[in-house]
Amino acid sequence: MSSEPRKRTRVACDTCRKKKIRCDGKPRCLNCVIANEKVCHYEERPPKKTQTRRRGRMSNGRNIDFLNSRIQRLENVVLSLTDKLGGVDKSSMNLRTNNEIGQDTSNTDDEDDTNSTDESSGSEDMTTQYVMNGDSAEKSEKSINMKLMELYFGTHSFLSIFSASSLSWISQQLGPDHQDLMTPFTNMPLVFQAKARLFLSKWIDPVSLDSKGKAKLLNCPFSEDSVSIMNLIDTQYKSTNFYHFLASYEEVRAMFVRYYAHKNSSRRIFSVSQLLKMTIVLLASLVGMTEHLLSLVTSTPSSTSTKSLPEFFTSDKITQLQEELLNNAIQYYLRICVISEGLETVEALLLFSVYLERNCMTPEIGYMILSLAVRFAQDLGLHRIETYEDNNEMNLLRSRIWAMCCFMDMESCFRSGRSPLINYNDVSPSLETPKSLQFHRDNRDELLHKIFIGIFRMRLQSYNSLFSAKANLDSFSALQESLDFLNSEMQNVAILMPPNHQAVFYNDPRFKPYFNVHTEEDEVILTVLLSYFTHMMVVNRLPLMFNFPHVSENVLEVYRDLSLNSARTVLHLVKNINREELNESFGMWCMFFPLSAFLSLLAACMNQPNSPDAIHDLNLMIDISRNFIGRKSSSKALGYFAKMEISTLLKVLFKSVLKITITIFEKKTGVCILETNESLKEHLDLPARLFPELYSNSDDFKASLTSYASRINAKSPFAADTKGSRVNTASRANSVLSQDHTLILPLKTGMSDYGGYLDGAINPYGDEMINETNTHFYDDMDSLVNSQISQFPNFFFDNNIQF
Repeated sequence: MSSEPRKRTRVACDTCRKKKIRCDGKPRCLNCVIANEKVCHYEERPPKKTQTRRRGRMSNGRNIDFLNSRIQRLENVVLSLTDKLGGVDKSSMNLRTNNEIGQDTSNTDDEDDTNSTDESSGSEDMTTQYVMNGDSAEKSEKSINMKLMELYFGTHSFLSIFSASSLSWISQQLGPDHQDLMTPFTNMPLVFQAKARLFLSKWIDPVSLDSKGKAKLLNCPFSEDSVSIMNLIDTQYKSTNFYHFLASYEEVRAMFVRYYAHKNSSRRIFSVSQLLKMTIVLLASLVGMTEHLLSLVTSTPSSTSTKSLPEFFTSDKITQLQEELLNNAIQYYLRICVISEGLETVEALLLFSVYLERNCMTPEIGYMILSLAVRFAQDLGLHRIETYEDNNEMNLLRSRIWAMCCFMDMESCFRSGRSPLINYNDVSPSLETPKSLQFHRDNRDELLHKIFIGIFRMRLQSYNSLFSAKANLDSFSALQESLDFLNSEMQNVAILMPPNHQAVFYNDPRFKPYFNVHTEEDEVILTVLLSYFTHMMVVNRLPLMFNFPHVSENVLEVYRDLSLNSARTVLHLVKNINREELNESFGMWCMFFPLSAFLSLLAACMNQPNSPDAIHDLNLMIDISRNFIGRKSSSKALGYFAKMEISTLLKVLFKSVLKITITIFEKKTGVCILETNESLKEHLDLPARLFPELYSNSDDFKASLTSYASRINAKSPFAADTKGSRVNTASRANSVLSQDHTLILPLKTGMSDYGGYLDGAINPYGDEMINETNTHFYDDMDSLVNSQISQFPNFFFDNNIQF
């Protein structure tokens, strides 16, 4: 026997493998013997490939080091390309918040010890700090970082007070002895999230309908109690002047009279667009009804919006009716969002957008509907003069609808921080004349139309020259030139104002505050003045948001004075207005202006408590909180119907931030305000009694929110809809949100996580508040809410350090 190892061969010889026949595997197989093959060869099997041993998983530490090294190499490549191609000067990107500066100062001692060996590479790492150094003094007027510039819109919205840097800054100013004042701010985002979740679920998962439900939706969607519905229109909608621009009281009343006269007809009487318009009219009317139920004092005899209210509308019935109407409106929208029915569709969508902008916490929906209305309007050619060549009665309707498209577009731009929807370069210039862009139906005051156009053009020009992607802001001198031009143009608009309603600052002898706002003309003039000074306030605040080390403080002081004096003027305009007598629809629409001015002055007082104007501004804001923002109410805790109302939440928010401002002022100046004023102290402590859960710990507050959401069992608006899944859908989208009052909240979107904004504070958006089986569904909706607030800039940022 041979000692050599036997070679592994194939089981069949080469001949059998070639002929594809069975082989017996013997040294000379039978097939080869029969075929007289000379050689019966078996090919040797190739050796098996040895598998290479897989490398072990990289540890987390090694993985992070590996990724960091790759990122560092990429950064070096980008920096080298930037140097060769002449990119933006790194030393000119210099926006820094007070919080960041404080963190840098507090960490200086530690960095001196740990970085002593890294000084040789320090110059390379400093490229990411965006701080102007001494070597680049000659480049002090380089371009401003435009990515940070777009954050401008968030700084004049009051929700930016919830930003990470703002809350951290407030906490630092209060110190450890007053951290309890931060509790409502850590809980308030939970309320906003709950309200947004309930509302968005209606749009993401609308109520499904069967054949009977669809027939009821299109033929007889409104209540059978015609007396109560007509009474609601007569007592509430008649006083909502702003909606009359799109749907007059006479037109709406005639539509409902016709509806109830033919409610038993088998034929459809109204188009889907008309039904949507009628639905929004009822929703708008219920706003004033809800406000009446929230009021705990007897209305004055001069208040016409709260007299002779029908007893049919209790809080439960209002909640149920709002739920049904909003579900119906969504169904109508889904039917007309693809195929337009003409001018009526654009009119109905604009009316829906106005209602949502005034009454919901998530302006994305209103903006979505507005964008659809603008698209349909442009499809009809309303933006081109050729459409108006035929001199017929429809031209008045067309021009009025297009005027509202332009007005809402610019309002959304500056309230919510959106980009304009309309390409105004494609709009016929002749459509901007006072006769075509008229505010009133009867064209009785052409001067007011002209003023509205002037403010509209200034807003548009401000966006194009300061905030658009093509804005020329390569240096501070360019920014200054744009601001000086805009301010001079605004002065030209002010000259157009009537002699008895001139746009002058509060300290001008010609200034006249408002005491009563009863007529439509009063509302128009007050809106013009508030829009004018609010625009002056937010535009001139822009230079204060950036560090300009080599720009004279006297130059910046000019813009600071313009911004703060504009804010004071806004508050003085409304300080003496009786909030109880003001029409609720108009009151909550114009509430945006004094609230923006209110927070701008609060930020100035927190930043500059030793300023000579600080104590006067505090007294002014205390008067506003007592007379205009705050509504009279008892000291008893509110029920769930009132606690989730936007008016209640605003009262809690602004009284809380005013108390914080006074506390910071007392701490830094030594002046006692609350201890010597018992009535003021009681006024500022009222939110804790009205809404005690908001001042509790986060876990208890989440449980209370779940309780409130479950106490209103919303039902499907159609009796035939009895399936459990549909009822659950409506329950998730209960009517807590649809009770909201008229206020548009300016928001700005972002993509970062909100967590970690305060040491020891809760993450307002990280936990589920309402138990649902479909957690991914709500995670998606919560991400919409998270992104809106998470990247707001520091609301209190101001580079002035002279006080």
